[in-house]
Amino acid sequence: MNNLHRYWDGAAGLFKFETIQRPLSQEDQRRIEKYAEEILSAYPPDIHKEWKEMDPDKWIEESYQIARTIAYKTPEGERPSEDYTFQSQSVARERIALAGYRLAELLNMLFGN
Repeated sequence: MNNLHRYWDGAAGLFKFETIQRPLSQEDQRRIEKYAEEILSAYPPDIHKEWKEMDPDKWIEESYQIARTIAYKTPEGERPSEDYTFQSQSVARERIALAGYRLAELLNMLFGN
């Protein structure tokens, strides 16, 4: 791992694959559905109401705070520890859930329920 930004873009190795081939194979489709079910179960919209924040400036601030307090805490050139990877993957799951809920809300606002 030589790029921390890329590491976070890949959800800290959460999905264990570099790229998904298109069209999706049945196996990749099942893997994505499994991840989605796990994330929805861990971060249901009725408990994690942060998704209702629809101001993109606030999203930027959220991401900045995560970068400042969590993401860039690994010294440059060092391999992320197990604890760091676990925390990174937890944050990635939560951010994926929030992004999905926010996208759904935005689409509902644009096109109606």
